[in-house]
Amino acid sequence: MTTVTAALAEGMFVAILHSDYVANGAPDVAAARHAAFVELMEYGIAGCAAEVAAEFGDHPVESALRMSEARAMVGVR
Repeated sequence: MTTVTAALAEGMFVAILHSDYVANGAPDVAAARHAAFVELMEYGIAGCAAEVAAEFGDHPVESALRMSEARAMVGVR
């Protein structure tokens, strides 16, 4: 995984945390990437990484599942 794809996955992870984005239906890859970019622009790469790390510390099992979902949503395998 490249730094760019890792950042997209982290941005999507944060987008899932901050909204009911997923509850509104499964988005297409373009919509998911847009949501990830919005979070990255608002919080920055370091801010998203910090939030991901905090969630993994607080909720490791749920976060692992959420990250798998986030990676799939932005088209990262």
